[in-house]
Order: sequence, then C-alpha cells, then structure tokens
Amino acid sequence: VEPNPSLIENQALKGIIYINGTASFPSGNIRRVDYRIDGGPWLQASGDSSWSILWNTSKQDNGNHTIEVRAYDGISYSEVKNLKIIIVNNNPPKADFTIKNKVNVGESIQFDGRNSADSDGDTLTYTWIFGDGEKLNGIVVKHAYSKPGRYNITLIVNDTIDSNSLSQQISVVEKASSSKVPAFSAYLALISFAFVTLATYSYRLISKNYISSGKSSVKNSSGKSINLPDMRKKR
Repeated sequence: VEPNPSLIENQALKGIIYINGTASFPSGNIRRVDYRIDGGPWLQASGDSSWSILWNTSKQDNGNHTIEVRAYDGISYSEVKNLKIIIVNNNPPKADFTIKNKVNVGESIQFDGRNSADSDGDTLTYTWIFGDGEKLNGIVVKHAYSKPGRYNITLIVNDTIDSNSLSQQISVVEKASSSKVPAFSAYLALISFAFVTLATYSYRLISKNYISSGKSSVKNSSGKSINLPDMRKKR
C-alpha cells in the first residue's frame, strides 16, 4: 500500500484533506484497503487497488497525527504504511487601528495596532505601510510625513500561518503660519492710532477757531451746549 507521494511527511495541513494512493498484493487479489488515524479503529477506504480518503481535520486537535493504511486480500493483511502530518486548523487574526483624519506635514503620528486580535491566542507580528514608500514593524510605531497629500496606511498582522490587513486614508496638510495674526493686529493698531490722532487734531482745530471767534461753547445735535477748552494754551 502506498499513499500519494504528493503528501509530504510532517506536512502542515488544515480543513478537509484528500489522501489517495495505490495498493497491490502478491496474489493480485485486493478485497479492500483499511486506514486508521492515531491508533483508532480501522475504517475502510474508498476503492481497492486505487484508494482514497477524505479527512475533515477541523474535528481534530492541532498538532501531530499519524495515518496508517493496509490492504486485505481476503486472507491476510499487507504491511502497514503510515504517514505523519501536522494539523494546523487556524483562525486568521484581525487587524484593527484608528487614526486622525488630518495631520500636519512633519507631525509625529503614533500608530497603534493593539486593537488587533487573534482568536487562537497566537502571537502576532505587525507591519505598517504608510503609502509614502516607508514601512515599520511593531505593534505601536511613530511616523511623520514630509509632503502634503492623501496617503493610504495599511496594517498587516500575521500569526505565522494566516494574515489579515486593514487600510485607512489620512490627509496631510501644510501647517498654517501663525505670523499673519501679529501683522494683522499691528495693522489695526496703526489705523486706530491714526484715527485718534486725526480726531484729536480736528477737535483742537475746531475749538481753536470757535474760541478765536469769541465762542467758548458749541451746541450738539440735540441743542445742548458743550464748553470748549482753550486749546491755544496747549502745545
């Protein structure tokens, strides 16, 4: 009895696997081919001189397992052949992270992959791809962009068997200049100073003219008299 040579000793497999092979006997008569897993009960395979097995490994524990096969000619059994394989029914990890929608050029950004998980409890590796030609490894990393634009950030988590990824987009903008605010404030202050100076000069001129004409007061729009100081004495 010979298992399919495409199956390699200590090969890692998962899910439903198909095992087939050939069988021969000196008498030329093969009644059946039997198999068993991990020393369990003998079961009949499909076929005789060409036989096959479908094995659902999802019902087995992860780790090393042994499949044994023998042929029967109605009188005696052939030599037992065995094949050792490794079952690795694995649940893939899940990548997860959150980021700010908008950041400044040159700003140091922290990328945190600690929300990623593996339901099997496997140790994960983390790879960050930032979309600007740079990448880093680690569960928590920092990166800064040198140019404005929109970048796709991808986190890949791997448990050595399966991997999973998540991508999100970030907008990088030029930092707004703060020098415009003081300049504008200075401009307003200059206008205010000019207005006050002009108003003071006008008031002095008006009061001087009125007093020179013998008037010491003026009336406002409501008809009320307002005394005018003698601006001629002030220099």
